[in-house]
Amino acid sequence: MLLTILFSLVPILFLISIFIIGFSWYIASASLKPSNLPKTKTPAEHQLRFDNFSVVSEGLTLKGWFIPAQNASKKSKPPTIILTHGWGGNSEKMLPHAEYLNQAGFNVVLYDLRGHGDSDPVEVTSLNRMLRDFDKIMEYVLCRAEVDENAIGLMGHSIGAAASILKASQDERVKAVVSSSSFADFDYLAEQTLCSR
Repeated sequence: MLLTILFSLVPILFLISIFIIGFSWYIASASLKPSNLPKTKTPAEHQLRFDNFSVVSEGLTLKGWFIPAQNASKKSKPPTIILTHGWGGNSEKMLPHAEYLNQAGFNVVLYDLRGHGDSDPVEVTSLNRMLRDFDKIMEYVLCRAEVDENAIGLMGHSIGAAASILKASQDERVKAVVSSSSFADFDYLAEQTLCSR
């Protein structure tokens, strides 16, 4: 009798398991898909000269702006700062930083992370993929004639700050990093994000 009852519960338990797995997959996928926030401003709104650029990383086109240093000396190349925005944002969010850095004599590079702004959309992304994209941004920056390869710094916000810190730890060409609101423990962040949904 007990065995019959247990066997009759197997299909119900199976369906519950499928539901839990499917729901968990949905939550995990939704948390890794960036929300593509369109840009409404360019550096021109901050009276900054700029060049549009694009690079291809893993088949995806990443879009950005290169803002050459104001009043750069003819004798030496100015330092360059690469700005990386946070999750769900775009490079427009970093324009206030670009303005004061540029006025202080830096070349400034802003770009949209994959799945953000004007860059190609993606279903999911990760910090590792962002680091591979960073490599392509660095390649572009180093090809610019006005860039001193020995004077490159990074500045990022939130996940952009985390990517900047990791990139600096792996690339000796990066001489300085400024981190705004980076997470200290990715495992804890993931747990809090997934458990709060």
